[in-house]
Amino acid sequence: MCPMRGIGSRLVAIALFTAGLSACDILTAGPYSAPVVAPPAIALPAMMRPADPTLARIYFFRDYDTAGTMQWTSIALNGRNVGDIAQGAYFYRDVIPDTYTVTVRSQGIHSDQFATVTVLRGSTTFIQVFSSDFYAAQSTTSPFSYSGPATFGDVVIPPDLALARIARLHPQS
Repeated sequence: MCPMRGIGSRLVAIALFTAGLSACDILTAGPYSAPVVAPPAIALPAMMRPADPTLARIYFFRDYDTAGTMQWTSIALNGRNVGDIAQGAYFYRDVIPDTYTVTVRSQGIHSDQFATVTVLRGSTTFIQVFSSDFYAAQSTTSPFSYSGPATFGDVVIPPDLALARIARLHPQS
């Protein structure tokens, strides 16, 4: 049974659907829940695991989204910038095993916008960055033009889903 209830949850579900996600299958943490622990390692290609087994690897990716903003956004771990990302791209960072709050630069806000994840030695974790444009307002100059704050969020994605999505994206350093 899907735990999503209420109007706020419906808006989050709409945003996740727009980003190509299923809220019931993927959204794992509520606004006051404990940090999400990285899923156990699956059989990943060697090049996708951290080169140093004492570190953890975090992949950040952003699908193509014809309805979403084309703007780039910055990604930070515990407030420290680790990179910028565009639509249709991915990159990774090898990090010290720890608990991280993953934030993305965003002009707008919505519930469950930023993920908290605990990464373990030798693990690989996947974070999807998505834009949520349902906060945009209709333009006064055209009924088909919308403008509003670029609203971004992020969510932890299971490795099997992430690998399928990353395969169609381009690497970004």
